[in-house]
Amino acid sequence: MLVVGLFATAAAEILPPALRRVREAHPRLAVHSRDMDVDEVYDAVASGAVDLALGLDHPDVPIPRDPALRVTQLYRERFSLAVPTGWLDGREEVALSDTRNLGWILPSPDSYYGRAVRTACRRVGIEPDVQHEVTDTAATPALVESGIGVSTVTDLMLRLRASHFDVVRLRETVEPHIVVVFRSFAEHRPTVAALVDVLRAVAGTRRGTPT
Repeated sequence: MLVVGLFATAAAEILPPALRRVREAHPRLAVHSRDMDVDEVYDAVASGAVDLALGLDHPDVPIPRDPALRVTQLYRERFSLAVPTGWLDGREEVALSDTRNLGWILPSPDSYYGRAVRTACRRVGIEPDVQHEVTDTAATPALVESGIGVSTVTDLMLRLRASHFDVVRLRETVEPHIVVVFRSFAEHRPTVAALVDVLRAVAGTRRGTPT
């Protein structure tokens, strides 16, 4: 049996097809899942609370690297800007510097995601005006479509719920990486190797840039 830790977006979009593939290709492999905060998955693997986990790695604020753990990239996504309908007059692309006077909805700066977006904004000389600190990836688009502010979104996030707002391409490349984390000594465990292979296969069918 393997215990997999994963955050909400991965649980909704990646876990179901992965479990289907496991049942078909490895019917004797039992997989249990555990939902957790995305910033907790690395420590959960390190402590042995889970056998492996799906997480997010932001190049601007990378998760710690430990020789005892393996961090394997599955694919890259790219942030776009979610904007209340009509705020940017139908523009197809926007620079982060153009958001200087817009209110933002972002996770806390204590989170990897929150720090990564703030770092990208600071690189172009602005400090995002964060008016609402929200972690829930379902609550954020609801606030955007209510005209509360702007936020970053990926294709994976957009598939979680039908949303009614403008999605504008960002001129800057800001990419969260979907990764799988497991302990180094388990790299050649047949069950772990099998599940990592399944996750790679599922990643290849997702939108984004497969590795």
